[in-house]
Amino acid sequence: MSNSRTVTERNAIAAVQRYVESDWFSRWQEFEARNDDGVDGIVFLRKKKLDKKSNKPDKAPGYTSLPIRGVLFVQVKGGEGYAGQSQKRPDHIEINLGEEYINNHRPRWDALPGPAILVYVNTANLKQNLDAWWTDLKVDSTYSDDNKQIVLVPKSQRFGPHSKGHMRRLLGPETQYDAHLHPLTAVHKDSSYVSIVLPLKACARSFYREWSVLPASERTHPGLGEILVTRNGWRHITRKGRRHERIVQSLQLLGIAKRMIKEVKDVGWVGRMEERQLKNGTIQRRELLGIRARVKFPFRQESVIQVILERKRIYGKSLISERTTFYSVYEARRGK
Repeated sequence: MSNSRTVTERNAIAAVQRYVESDWFSRWQEFEARNDDGVDGIVFLRKKKLDKKSNKPDKAPGYTSLPIRGVLFVQVKGGEGYAGQSQKRPDHIEINLGEEYINNHRPRWDALPGPAILVYVNTANLKQNLDAWWTDLKVDSTYSDDNKQIVLVPKSQRFGPHSKGHMRRLLGPETQYDAHLHPLTAVHKDSSYVSIVLPLKACARSFYREWSVLPASERTHPGLGEILVTRNGWRHITRKGRRHERIVQSLQLLGIAKRMIKEVKDVGWVGRMEERQLKNGTIQRRELLGIRARVKFPFRQESVIQVILERKRIYGKSLISERTTFYSVYEARRGK
């Protein structure tokens, strides 16, 4: 696994980032080269909107942006070394990734909690314009039956300002996305720690302490293993500057968070990833993971609830240690 990128690869990724941020008015989060999940970055799609408050007759119009539900996972390849063509497939660019690479990474792309695309960038004339194309890594037609080393990129699928609409269609309608989330029905026990005679924060703090010292089996996620419940999560939920209503919401959802960690298998990246070198020369990688579920409440509308986990890994030449802790819980979106 390579821990660095070539100049060509960095230039290709930078070109994609410029398009995402400048033309799509969206946000790009790059993954470090140490990540070997076949993903170079995440696109957080945003919708451009005229900012009426900042507009003045004598000035150019100002814009703001609103988030669009869902994220795109992007693998970027650049340079002539990857690309080829054949008479058999004249309408496609053949990107040579290697059979072993495809076999190792295709299951990872399929498991991602959102669309996964490959963007091929022709880096020969980057200073003049962006020549790039994209393909969907989750469809069978991207892969060749007779050449297991390549993925097929349609020449008709140019990556540019207009392709933002294609990306939104890949995400699909909101209701379709929600239908695939794990369903959970809240019961009385999930909120029994909340008292009508005691302050909510005190009740929630008591529940949180009890949760933190439960046996590991009560804090174990099906895929991630033991989840630690520490002071860091409590401090993050109740931190100074966070909106009061968001704090109240999180405190009321701690019981649901406990169940989701035990019952919901699917995990996705939230998008924040940081790396730093420790004094002993090892690398600490910090990332935030998300668990989502459609929760039916007996006393109000159904809602999408998200639990955030913080995972820290220590690397030398290989993985040395791993620690995953509860970080937050909140209502991502309320149903109609």
